[in-house]
Amino acid sequence: VTWNGKVPPSMTDLGKGLEVALKQPQFDSAYARQQCAIVRQSMGAKWDAELPAVVLDPSTKLEHRLRGLDLMQLMGPFPTPELLTKLAVDPQEQIRMKAAALMGLHYDASLETKLLRLLRDLDPNVQRVACESMVRAGIAPPVKDLLPLLNSTSPQVAWAATRLLETIPVAEWQDAILKHENSRVFLQGGLALIRVAPEKTVCMAILNRNLRLLGGFLNDADFLSVLRLSELALAQGKIAPEE
Repeated sequence: VTWNGKVPPSMTDLGKGLEVALKQPQFDSAYARQQCAIVRQSMGAKWDAELPAVVLDPSTKLEHRLRGLDLMQLMGPFPTPELLTKLAVDPQEQIRMKAAALMGLHYDASLETKLLRLLRDLDPNVQRVACESMVRAGIAPPVKDLLPLLNSTSPQVAWAATRLLETIPVAEWQDAILKHENSRVFLQGGLALIRVAPEKTVCMAILNRNLRLLGGFLNDADFLSVLRLSELALAQGKIAPEE
């Protein structure tokens, strides 16, 4: 099969210097990355100076700023804590999300407060990536800052927050989950609790809370979550039928 169309100028005329790397199509291909490496080699020290400037410039196209961060991660210079700190408050949520991801890969103690702030970002994708980066970097956030994310309307955020909760010593959050007034926080946190502390007493406490929830009104999603959590508690706690 052969394509007989005409290649548009935007695909053939990529400009010069750093532009060639920023506009390179099919970036994940070996050919494209080789072309970017050639550009880096030809630019020398200018690459290290120009690439961070492009990433920080809010007037630059978003796609080029994101590509610039990919190039820094792939070919250097690796993003510094100072650069990531600035990007963490960028107006563009995609930039904040990328900054959160890179903080997990290039973690520095000075970035911990920045990641905590990103947990409270208004964009759910940023919150999710901040959770993932904290897991990667081994950061244990205050439980009070993490519990609200278990109630997120985004399943991805709730799941990422659950996995992050599992990395925190269970003694710091077990009671908070079992007694939390928000049923969604309890149901999501209960999954983490069963995963890290599947003792019989814990599973019985979860089942008893589920019974109280079943005595009131539950929407369809919460009803299914109660059934799922009950099934896991019965299995993991090895609860006998007579109990």
